[in-house]
Amino acid sequence: MIRTLQSRRRLLLGALSVPLVAPLAGCVVAPYGTYYRPSSSAPGASFRRAWCQGQAGPTTQIELPLGDGLTLSARAERDYIERDRPELPLRVVLTVPATVSVRFASNRLQIVELGSGRPIAAPMTVRAQGRATVAADAWVEPARLRPAGAPGAASDADAPYGRAGIRVSTVARFAPEAIALTGPAVAFDGAVTPFPTIELRRPASARSPRDYRSAAEQAALLARAEACRRDTPQLACTNIVDYGANRGFAVDAGPLHWQGRWYRFERRNGEAILNGEMSLVVREPRRWRFASNTLTLRDLADGSMQTLSFAQFDIAFVDGIELDTPIHAERNERRAETRIQVEARLPAGVPDFELRIPALMVGANRVEIAPIRFDKRSLDGGIEPFNC
Repeated sequence: MIRTLQSRRRLLLGALSVPLVAPLAGCVVAPYGTYYRPSSSAPGASFRRAWCQGQAGPTTQIELPLGDGLTLSARAERDYIERDRPELPLRVVLTVPATVSVRFASNRLQIVELGSGRPIAAPMTVRAQGRATVAADAWVEPARLRPAGAPGAASDADAPYGRAGIRVSTVARFAPEAIALTGPAVAFDGAVTPFPTIELRRPASARSPRDYRSAAEQAALLARAEACRRDTPQLACTNIVDYGANRGFAVDAGPLHWQGRWYRFERRNGEAILNGEMSLVVREPRRWRFASNTLTLRDLADGSMQTLSFAQFDIAFVDGIELDTPIHAERNERRAETRIQVEARLPAGVPDFELRIPALMVGANRVEIAPIRFDKRSLDGGIEPFNC
């Protein structure tokens, strides 16, 4: 859908050898290479291009409005990091509003060659990606919050019952070099698991001067970098410590796994504060809640403290499902929208093809979805902005 800046630069550098049709400031003639252009007879269809947040480059994505706030998009395109991937990924995304219940009428997509009408065999995966917003003191029952309810099977093996996220910021100037973090305890029926206090220090590295990192996280990164230098010295092994994994700590406490990032942020008035992003994974299928909605930071130099609070948090799920699995069958006011993501892996060099999507049951109503055609194009190009 959107190529990275590196991909964009490579295409533009190649375009410099093509003469300009007209002298347009800030634009170049860009050859597109081989791509698949979507089209459909569906009313209201809109299109996005491959570059510049959908505003430039070849037309590679189609979006269909299906009513009731439902939208369906499709594209057959390799992302930049997939440029060497032999097969062609075909991706379909159905966005389902929180209050709408849907299911596809059939369990499979049909993909056929145009002209011959022969079916194209393509392995397919289907995932439901959703989240819910929960009050800080509310009980969490994962099966009731999942997009497909209990039938959803977690695709994220590290977070089989969802991943909760908390975001907080200090409210006044507070950005010491070293802090002790104490987060909220987690309550189960009849038990409470406390948060282990963690010491964090800044700078995490010369390249990450704003970030805090625990001693355990630093040691783990150093070990990974050493293994990288030993086994794959051709790689940029120093980046492992310089940039880390975008986190400052990871710690287990009983059935809980906490990890997070804390970093210094300077406001326009020059005042420095701390921002915190923490995630919690509960590894058992039990209902749980936060025992409090507060966490504390203590300056390890002078002992001063700040207590921060959160009123709500998000919990995210990524579930593997069958295509015809009902979504939002049980209404829940905490749930946000869900994205049903389908990926089919087409053979390399596939010719023009048509995607036939089964009808969608929206409550008791049946919504037919017009076929989407993908034409293979190879000699297109256009005048594109040099910088997005």
